[in-house]
This record gives sequence, C-alpha cells and structure tokens, in this order.
Amino acid sequence: MSRPTQSPVYLIALGAFALGMASYVTAGLIPMIETAFAVPVALAAQLVTAFTLAYGLGSPLFVALLPAHRQRGGLLFALGLFVFANGASALATNFTALLIFRAIAGIGAGVYLAMGIAASAALSIPDKRGKAIAVIMGGMASGTVLGVPLSLLLAERLGWASALWLVAALGALSWVGLALRLPVFPAAAATPLKAKLALLADGRVVAILLVSLLAAIASLGMYTFIAPLLAATGDGLARSTTPYLWVWGVGGVLGSFLIGPLVDRVKGRYWPCGSWRFWQWRCSCYRLRLHWAHGW
Repeated sequence: MSRPTQSPVYLIALGAFALGMASYVTAGLIPMIETAFAVPVALAAQLVTAFTLAYGLGSPLFVALLPAHRQRGGLLFALGLFVFANGASALATNFTALLIFRAIAGIGAGVYLAMGIAASAALSIPDKRGKAIAVIMGGMASGTVLGVPLSLLLAERLGWASALWLVAALGALSWVGLALRLPVFPAAAATPLKAKLALLADGRVVAILLVSLLAAIASLGMYTFIAPLLAATGDGLARSTTPYLWVWGVGGVLGSFLIGPLVDRVKGRYWPCGSWRFWQWRCSCYRLRLHWAHGW
C-alpha cells in the first residue's frame, strides 16, 4: 500500500450500512415472522438474541484467530459470510434454519466491523483516522435511520424475506467494490491469542465492556419488542413503528458522526474525566476493536 486512500473507506461504510440494517431490521420483522412460521413472539424475538450473541461473543474469537497477514482476505471473507447468511436467511423454510443463519450473519457482521474499523484506520493518515472510523460507524447508524424503515416498507409489500434480500444485495455490492479497490495491507506482527485475551485482564477494558453490555441490554431490549409493544396498546389503534425507528436512527447517526472530529482534535492517550468521560469510553472502544483486529 503506497499511500493512504479514502475511497475504500466509503466502500467499507457501505458494508457497515448493510450491517446496520441487518442488526435492527429483525425487530420490525418479528410480527411477520411470527405469522409466517407460526411461532410465539417471544420465540421470534430470539432471532435478535442469536444475531447479537454471535456478534458479541463469537466474532472476537474469530477475529483473534485470523492470521495477521490475511487482513484483506479476512475482511472480504467476513463480508462474504455476512452476505451468504442473509441470503440463506431469506430462503429459510423453517424457524430453526432461520435462527442458525441469523447467528452466522452475526459472526460475519462482528468480524467485518472490527476488521473494517482497523482497515479504515490503516487507510487514513494519522490525523484523519478518527474521521475515517466515524464514517464507518456513521454508515452503520445510517443503515438504521435510512435502511431499516426502507426495508420494512419493502417487507410490507413483498414479504419479510425481501428485507433480508436488500441487506444481502447491499453487502454484495460492497464486497465487489472492495474486491476491486481494497489494497493489500502490510503484514502485521503476529500476536498470540493469549496476549490478545490478556486485554480482558485490564480493568479499564472490563469497565468499557460492562458499560457497553448494559447499554446494549437497555437499547436492544426495548428495540426488539417495539413492534409488539406498539400493537398491544389496548386502544385498538394500529401504530407504525417507522417514526420511532427514524428517531432512533437519527440519534445514532448524529452520535457516530460527531465523535470523529473530537477524536481527531483531542490528543493524548487518555482523555480527561468529567464531561469528557463518555467520549473517552467511545474512543477506548475503537482502540479495543483495533487491538483485536490488528494485534496491536
């Protein structure tokens, strides 16, 4: 790689857009899936659980096991796995198969995002790395604010599987672009798995993970059941989930894009406490992903 370039960053962000759609669209599809497979709503909601658990628990292990000199191939493989799993989910004829493919999609999504963040940092000059990471995270958040409502409108007209086909199509478009434009990265020094796992012995890392876990429980718990909750208001009025998903996504987009300039402007390994504590956590989360993906 002769010099940093930004064009592949936006292709990675396109894949992150599809990832954002896949992460959140299932919540809006639960009533349709519940009817299509004749399963209770609590069981249908386990599709979100399968995706999220595989994303959060399985992907770090797969990232750690990827060879340090295969970063480009690993990124393309993860995105390809994500595309395949979403297409297979759309073709699933029974609920068990759908559950398995959602878990596989979660692994592909988690590995892709971690390696995508690392790749975007490697493709950028040091002073622009925060912005590059923000573009990736903004792409993911945009998948929620723009992609999820669009895919739900499509699902209402063509069936729940069409939303997953849209996710797969956008992921495939990103894969083709990256296969053509993504350069080969310099080989990173190999780091033993034990050394990577040693990060979990750092109290600051554990604190960041705990905050992230609690935030995910609070947000996904509500988000997953938003459609059934709106349908069970008791006043007999059918409420669309689209406005609520738009507001949710707008907040995610604003937060993701605003963090980039702050990361680039604030120097130093650790940021001050007080009002900056939130941003310190966000920046540290990005560093943790880079550690796992690059073995830094």
